[in-house]
Amino acid sequence: MQTRMQAPKAGAARWTSCTRNIGGPVDKSRTLRWQLYVSYVAAIAISFGTLGWYAASSLKEQAFRDAAETLESQALLFSELLKREVEEGKTGQAKQFYQAMGSSLKSRITITAADGRVIDDSHEDPSRMDNHAYRPEVKKALAGETGVSQRYSDTLNAMMVYVAVPVVQGGRLVGTVRVSRPVGYVLGSLASIYVGLLVAAIAAIVIAGLPTVYFSFRIGKLARQLEEAATRFADGDLSRQIEPPLWQEFTGLAAAINRMAEQMRERLDALNRRKLELEAVLSSMVEAVLMVDNEERLINMNQAAIALFRPRQTEFAGRNFLEVIRNTDLQGFVKRAAASDAPIEEDIVIIGATDIHLQAHGTALRHADGHRMGTLIVLNNITRLKNLEQIRKDLVSNASHELRTPMTAIKGFLETLRDGALDDPEAARRFVEIMIRQTNRLTSIIEDMLTLSEVEKTSHKGSLRMERVELSSVLHAVQKEFTPLAQEKQIDLQVECEPGLSARINEQLFQQALVNLVDNAIKYTGQGGKVRIVCRREREMTSVCVEDDGIGIPREHLSRIFERFYRVDAGRSRKMGGTGLGLAIVKHIAAAHGGDVSVQSSPGAGSRFCIHLPTEASRS
Repeated sequence: MQTRMQAPKAGAARWTSCTRNIGGPVDKSRTLRWQLYVSYVAAIAISFGTLGWYAASSLKEQAFRDAAETLESQALLFSELLKREVEEGKTGQAKQFYQAMGSSLKSRITITAADGRVIDDSHEDPSRMDNHAYRPEVKKALAGETGVSQRYSDTLNAMMVYVAVPVVQGGRLVGTVRVSRPVGYVLGSLASIYVGLLVAAIAAIVIAGLPTVYFSFRIGKLARQLEEAATRFADGDLSRQIEPPLWQEFTGLAAAINRMAEQMRERLDALNRRKLELEAVLSSMVEAVLMVDNEERLINMNQAAIALFRPRQTEFAGRNFLEVIRNTDLQGFVKRAAASDAPIEEDIVIIGATDIHLQAHGTALRHADGHRMGTLIVLNNITRLKNLEQIRKDLVSNASHELRTPMTAIKGFLETLRDGALDDPEAARRFVEIMIRQTNRLTSIIEDMLTLSEVEKTSHKGSLRMERVELSSVLHAVQKEFTPLAQEKQIDLQVECEPGLSARINEQLFQQALVNLVDNAIKYTGQGGKVRIVCRREREMTSVCVEDDGIGIPREHLSRIFERFYRVDAGRSRKMGGTGLGLAIVKHIAAAHGGDVSVQSSPGAGSRFCIHLPTEASRS
């Protein structure tokens, strides 16, 4: 069967498309493994970065605190020296000492008076320096407190840490001592600590990243396995299942996907069974079945429809109805069926070399929810019924005509006799002879009709009694029966039969068929002609033929010669006593034996009528 069931596949197509897109070129930045790795490493880096920032900030603050304490200690030491200078009246005379100490301690030492004026400085000429009374640290020291500040020094062009302490002599503020260092020197000791922290952080990130790489690889591999399984499922391969992974979370997912695949397989199997059942039903139907959608595009057609219309296209699903089946009458019926909610029925004739009569039924094709999806057309080929009906009509008409003709003649002569012809003995005798001939003709017609009916009935019931018979004996019996008539017309009647050829036949009926054929051959063969009864094995058939060199039959009559009451020349046939049923009887007797008949003839060249018996009915 060549029906093509178009089950809905839109969802499956989308799923397949999605899964196949996954298998295309992969953007590495979007892979699960890469995103997991980046996420874990970023989290670790942020954690260590935050920890490092906090540690660096704490160390920096501690460094500044330590530096401030160191500078304060130095400032207090120099403040004691300043006090001695004040006692001895030698202020401003220890510049070299301050320079040496500042160089040794990596610090800058500045001595100011109580008014903020610079008295001495280890790095600069005091006379060239501004009053420091408004410097933050000095200002605080002049107020009697220790001053600490961090700011840019215009003198040294560097960020500095300043610590200033007041110098009190005899309960009186006599000046300040300020000690400072560059920030870079303060933080220089932290550089190695920062490098160590950075190296430790990098090592920690690398060490922590290794398990991340491993687990992300495992998760990525599992994701690929799930992807491959989903792709197989989308492609229809539901036989292979996913192996349970090690992680419990994914074990449940794999089990769920396997259950889904099993359910899909069961449903697909059920759908396939239903599809095969539907295909079997459609293919076994002798009716042509067509399904069209609401736009008059073909959805499906069964094998009977394909054999009936023989479309040029092998793929017809989705094509316009008229594009595949070029018949406007049928298309009009499809339109009317599509426009009607109720089933409709019409008779359609497809005109061709042999007209095809169709009984068309159209009804709506609906989804389970009642929505109309198209129209179902069922075409029943009633050509044989129409032909049988026509044959019945012709039979009734012909039988009536054949019976009416002798009856009319008999009635006419009887009325003539009643009206006075009885008084004329010679005319009455002639009329009676005519009525006897017409009565005999009427009897022959009735007998042939009864014979034909009996043959048909026996053939249909399959109760024909047959036995194996030597065919040569049947042929010679027929020859013997017609020898007087053949001699009367000086016709050479011959029998040719292969020795030992036999067949399973009903001898009486088969002889009746040969009698009809030989009778016709002698009737339509002129004086001095030849008639042969030939029996031979031909391929898979055994053929018994009656050949003559008579008047022959025109070609246009050969296709109907075996019909009941059909005559090539009605007047001549009646004149020779034919009933018009002889060849019909021959055809039905051949059919009752499982065979058939054939004829070859042309005007003036004679005729050849054959009865063909199947191989299983014959044996040489």
